[in-house]
Amino acid sequence: MESSRRKYFRIVYCNDLVPRVPWDNSWSDFQHFGKCIYFNSLYRGDIVDEVPNKNYFSVFMFIPKKMICVWELMRGFGMGMFIGREYKELKVMRAVRLMGIFSIAGLPAHAPLDYVNSTRFASPDLYAPKPWLRQ
Repeated sequence: MESSRRKYFRIVYCNDLVPRVPWDNSWSDFQHFGKCIYFNSLYRGDIVDEVPNKNYFSVFMFIPKKMICVWELMRGFGMGMFIGREYKELKVMRAVRLMGIFSIAGLPAHAPLDYVNSTRFASPDLYAPKPWLRQ
């Protein structure tokens, strides 16, 4: 894939569990390839080689992931008021975020809403070609 003329990349939003599956490990022979555009919970993107928190079910990241879920729930209430009506979250999304606090933190982060907002708020420089990354 590296020799292909097309360049592949993947976009990962914060605590999303799904883009990390299957895990890169020694027993499955699977390896993610290409660059990764990682967005944090503030919708700030960065091009990385490896996704942060690669071991998703780490005991050390349990509390920080739950705190991010609480932040995302609070952010959902304020975005419609402070940024614009088109960013208002529906009650269903707020309920899903609330469930994420009490269950797996990465499930609400997989919602298309966060990926759409990540690309809407992303800096145009993030997607500009960078010769040093061999794009």
